[in-house]
This record gives sequence, C-alpha cells and structure tokens, in this order.
Amino acid sequence: MPVSQVWIAFTFGWAMAWMASQRVTGQAAPAEGKRQVALRRTAALGLLVSQLWLAWSVWPEVRHLDEHVKQTMERVPNAAMNPRFWSHGWF
Repeated sequence: MPVSQVWIAFTFGWAMAWMASQRVTGQAAPAEGKRQVALRRTAALGLLVSQLWLAWSVWPEVRHLDEHVKQTMERVPNAAMNPRFWSHGWF
C-alpha cells in the first residue's frame, strides 16, 4: 500500500476518534432514526459488495501468481521483486 494511502487512512481514523471524543459526557446520544439505520446498513452492504467484487476480480491472478510474476519479470526486467505497480514504473 502506498504511503499516501496509509496516511489518508490514518488521518481519517484520527478524525473519527477526535469526533467521538468531542461528545459531551453524561448526555445520552440521540436515538437514531430508521432512516439513519437504513443508510448505515446500506453503506455497510455497499462496502461488503465492493470488497467481494475486488476479491473476485483478483482471484484469477492469485490462482496463477507464479505465472503472473514470471510474465512481469519478462516484460519488465528488474533485479528486485517489487509490487506489480512499481515493477512497471507507473500507477
């Protein structure tokens, strides 16, 4: 994972933690409406579906990983084993 993505994820988590710490203690959180619950469930389902689609699309490459690495090394000779994006020199 590129460093920029790590920092974006870190900053997002940090912002979520900061927002959670800003709640006034001693006060009960307002009850969520049915619409908010439905939106959260829909978002969670969307994330799950996107991850399943990603796994499905990568599966052929994973099954034949040795062949893929061999083809990559033939196309782009490189002494070091780099991730596939960096071995081609572009994203």
